[in-house]
Amino acid sequence: MNRLIVGILFTLSGAAGLIYQVVWSRSLTLLFGSTTLAVSTVVTAFMAGLGLGSWLFGKRADRMRKALPLYAWLEVGIAVFAICFPFLLKLLTPAFLELSRSLSGSYLLFPLGRFVLCFIALLLPTTMMGGTLPAMTRFFVKERTKFGGSVSLLYALNTFGAMIGCFAAGFFLIPSLGIDGTVALAMALNIAAALGAFFVARFETPRTESETAAHASAARKSADTPTEDGVSPKLVLVLFAIAGFTSLAYEVLWTRSLLFFLGWFAVYAFTIILTTFLFGLALGSAAYPIFFRKGRNLLIAFAVIE
Repeated sequence: MNRLIVGILFTLSGAAGLIYQVVWSRSLTLLFGSTTLAVSTVVTAFMAGLGLGSWLFGKRADRMRKALPLYAWLEVGIAVFAICFPFLLKLLTPAFLELSRSLSGSYLLFPLGRFVLCFIALLLPTTMMGGTLPAMTRFFVKERTKFGGSVSLLYALNTFGAMIGCFAAGFFLIPSLGIDGTVALAMALNIAAALGAFFVARFETPRTESETAAHASAARKSADTPTEDGVSPKLVLVLFAIAGFTSLAYEVLWTRSLLFFLGWFAVYAFTIILTTFLFGLALGSAAYPIFFRKGRNLLIAFAVIE
């Protein structure tokens, strides 16, 4: 029952995260311009923060006896930042105006400076968002043999929520509630997820000190232990990073292509592509436990999918 509740909470968390992405993307493109390059900058900064958070909090989650409180505090932190974001945007506006004045003629320095400003604006909340998956994984995964199936289920739930949040924000919430009302709804989802996690954490059995140490040690060793096929995990991670690069490149390219066909509807191009993209990710993650059971060569499956 607790796992079901936590799964629902993680779905809400995903919805809130993509509501923020749609809202913040629109807010930042009002400052940076609504060009494809500006949208790409926002998406890049968002994904960079998610990756950083997953790496930082993944290490911390391995050393914790109980992971749900970490997840809950991350959700609270995201909601608090949402309150501060408009003020941060006002602080960054003079810097961007100066950047535009001095570097607008440079095709290299101006986009780079714009990315740095966008990265600064989104670094803290996206890092916290990135930390929610390893914290949840730490709660769900009790046996390393069940790691793949558990993570794929969590990712599917979170991404499904993200898809709903993206679609709702772009087509319904912002037009009906406005920016402030939409952000308030996302904050309510964050707080609901945090309160639910704090409640379930009361019933979570903490690991002993020895179990925590053993788990952290195993996690460190796994990075250097070859797979069953004798392949270095570091090589697998590099290949996975390349796959992530191409996936996001497709997203940006498809968004740009849609702009030529949507006409007056082009303002929704980013929402349409992102919603479709997230639906595919959720569907693929949900299908993993069904089609890729233990005993199959997952590297070959990965190659075929790519």
